[in-house]
Amino acid sequence: MATPRPFSFTFPVKDFKRLETPLDEKGFRDYLCVVDTEHLPDLSDWGRSNLRDPKSTGKVPAMIRDSLGTNELFVFMNRGLVLVADTVEFDNKTSQVTVKFSKPEMHGLIDGGHTHLIIGEERDASQAREDEGAIPLQQYVKLEILKGFDQFQVSDIAGARNTSNQVLDESLLNLDKRFDPLKAVLVDQPYFDDIAFKEYECKADGTPRNIDVRDIVSIMYMFNVDRFSEQSQQHPINGYRTKSACLEDFKKTTEKDAPRPSAYDKLYPLVPDLLRLYDAVHAALPDLYDASRKEFDQKTAGGFGRLKGVTNLEKRKKPDILPFTGEPVMKRVPAGFVYPILGAFRALIEERDGQYKWVAGCDPVRLLRGPMGKQMAQALGNTAREDQNPSKTGKNPSLWLSCYQAATIARKDLEFARLKSGSR
Repeated sequence: MATPRPFSFTFPVKDFKRLETPLDEKGFRDYLCVVDTEHLPDLSDWGRSNLRDPKSTGKVPAMIRDSLGTNELFVFMNRGLVLVADTVEFDNKTSQVTVKFSKPEMHGLIDGGHTHLIIGEERDASQAREDEGAIPLQQYVKLEILKGFDQFQVSDIAGARNTSNQVLDESLLNLDKRFDPLKAVLVDQPYFDDIAFKEYECKADGTPRNIDVRDIVSIMYMFNVDRFSEQSQQHPINGYRTKSACLEDFKKTTEKDAPRPSAYDKLYPLVPDLLRLYDAVHAALPDLYDASRKEFDQKTAGGFGRLKGVTNLEKRKKPDILPFTGEPVMKRVPAGFVYPILGAFRALIEERDGQYKWVAGCDPVRLLRGPMGKQMAQALGNTAREDQNPSKTGKNPSLWLSCYQAATIARKDLEFARLKSGSR
């Protein structure tokens, strides 16, 4: 790769300040600012001190992409970017910062490579959404800029900033063999080798496993029909809202001295169905939304791609591949749209012979693609257009209730049809 020429760029900031430290007298400087992601420059040629090569696939990039595209709290959720610069100047009249890099071996991006890469990719995709009339979700990212350090000090700082976090719960649960029953029911599935049951888990060829076991646990959490029943009038919003709460529930429920059988014990055989259904909701939602707009709202142009948080991949000419079915899709749908609909299907599950099973006559994918699915899509669309924030939509109790009621009606229709057939 050719050595980049000295690089100077100027960009507007929402806030800028210098942190005073006891080492200021030695010439060390530490600046903090908040930047609109639309104004973040391309730093691809200035990242040699970043210890990890950034990747656009895998668990960490997927989490960054989801929060960037759907959550207005991204600036608080993401650690941001860390730069080392030759010079830093701030114009308080225009609220603009000018940063200069001159030595590739020590200047540039030293931490936050994944975030920088995902922001660049999603900026390209946002143009396609704007072409469809969508209002992009304005996002900001924290930027820390260091100045006055030599090459060896930069190396030490980069190493410290990239130190791994403490061992996560999923790694400890995997070590304790708590995921073994889940592995047993998924081992024959084509996506099994893509599931990361612990942090930083890679395949045999060294590529990262891009399905986070926490996502699977959160889906299972939503189908605890003992806890989240029609009688309880509670909805498993935590399935979307916080993966850590779902993992903590799994941890407590699967302890050796916990009552047996647990909800997870009853649910394991049904997990492959639930994961296929997750992808089916993602794939079907664009058409269901457009059909519901035409049928219920008398709108001939549905415009699912105009909902905030939806990414249209048509211009990229490269579809996303859904993780559990392998189906290609040209619309990237926020998880906040998928979870309330998916969680509603617990109304179609009952316990028989100590196991959770679909009620008799239930074909969940067929129901999703029929009138029930259109009713759910209508409820979703009404909420999403009002909220203008996919993260808020995913946590909206009224939406969870509307979707659950649609599934409950579908269940009663199945039961009536079965009784009517049996009476003949």
